[in-house]
Amino acid sequence: MGGHAPGGAFQAGAVLAAAGVLLLLCGKRLEGRLAGWPLRVALVLGTATFVAVAAAVMLGGGQLLQYPVEWAAGLILLIETAATLSIGITLSILFLGARPTVERGP
Repeated sequence: MGGHAPGGAFQAGAVLAAAGVLLLLCGKRLEGRLAGWPLRVALVLGTATFVAVAAAVMLGGGQLLQYPVEWAAGLILLIETAATLSIGITLSILFLGARPTVERGP
């Protein structure tokens, strides 16, 4: 999966989120420079990538989600990677149950 057919992004995102949850349980928090717009971009990265690829394929003359054969593996891998990161970060943030706190320096 992932490289030649869709699938696996949620499972990989859940594993990534588990690592994030362990960091949160150890007291690690996001640095201030990561808690604002970079975090928001990461949260929508999966959906935005999916929509961008779908729109690009349609603008290129193809049908919705019908990838050109020579580009299919790369496009699927791009979408799956973006979805994995987005899902992992989203699940980690949901564990907090609130807005992410910022780590304050000494």
